[in-house]
Amino acid sequence: MERTARDAIGSQVSIENISKAYGTVLAVDNVSFVVGKGEFVSLLGPSGSGKSTLLMMIAGFEMPGSGSIRVGERDITNVAPNKRGIGMVFQRYALFPHMTVAQNIAFPLKMRGATRAEIDRRVEAALALVRLEAYGHRMPSQLSGGQQQRIAVARALVFEPPVLLMDEPLGALDKKLREEMQIEIKSLQQRLGVTVIYVTHDQEEALTMSDRVAVMSNGRLVQIGSPLDLYEQPETPFVADFIGKMNFLRGEFIGGDEQCAVIGLPGDVKIEAQGLHGTAAQFATGKPVDIAMRPERLTLHRRGLGGDSAIPGTVETAIFAGSFHTVFVRVEGAADPVHVQLPASGLGVGYGAGDSVDVVVDRGAVKVFAAEV
Repeated sequence: MERTARDAIGSQVSIENISKAYGTVLAVDNVSFVVGKGEFVSLLGPSGSGKSTLLMMIAGFEMPGSGSIRVGERDITNVAPNKRGIGMVFQRYALFPHMTVAQNIAFPLKMRGATRAEIDRRVEAALALVRLEAYGHRMPSQLSGGQQQRIAVARALVFEPPVLLMDEPLGALDKKLREEMQIEIKSLQQRLGVTVIYVTHDQEEALTMSDRVAVMSNGRLVQIGSPLDLYEQPETPFVADFIGKMNFLRGEFIGGDEQCAVIGLPGDVKIEAQGLHGTAAQFATGKPVDIAMRPERLTLHRRGLGGDSAIPGTVETAIFAGSFHTVFVRVEGAADPVHVQLPASGLGVGYGAGDSVDVVVDRGAVKVFAAEV
């Protein structure tokens, strides 16, 4: 089953204006995007965002109220699940407990009428693919959670589907095994060139594994882009808050443009920012705005040493997290303390509760959103 990029088995998936309602609740609201051939795209969002419902419609287990789904040039919107030729991996593995590992993997091939010789060859290749060659005779109950998940992946890939759907497949694993499986699945996907659509609520998992991430909220596609684009250039406060850690402060727009805007904060503090997200009318002088800042893009100085645009505050506490320290700083007008992430050596050492400090941020690291009032 080893393949080169030229031999990639993946197909393009086109989602066009898909909607799905349950009574008066619109679970998926007019979603459109394209997953490229051999691409790994994650559907990311909180519970109730519509990501699993969308995946179930691609799989054929739910029917859309409107819109269409295409795999390659084939419209599969109304095609039965078993006729779509799509692989599926669930969170709970769904292995048949009365079958051996080899029999589980062979099952999709038997349903497709493959010969005995072809089944044996493909099962052997699939076991090698997930590095469990010696486990074919075992029962699922004799495997660890990680091994069961590998077998579930092997079963989904054994008939070489053009698209593999994965619905929170690592949710039942512990943190260390989950991180190991993330790398294994991504590596496997890259070797095979299969198109993967992966549902998760874990933003770190989505950033680690995906070529692109589709962020969903309340049934809508809020933003889609590479992990780096979403992290560095969030288009809404929701995406900024959901992808990674973010500090938010309420201020008012004083003047300027996307290249250099001036924002006023409580305590007669003025900071410069780049990147305005909203309409010109929302950024009129005196209008409320929310600024967003990543903890690792902030630095700390002793009070009075941070310069004219520093935000003064008082340290509440500091915690050590291995490779970095997080210092929590209370600033005027903020409901929550500002999180400042500093390297474990050097700058992160020496700040404690009650210290008077200046929080300093480069203007290129500040995102400005029109405030929802």
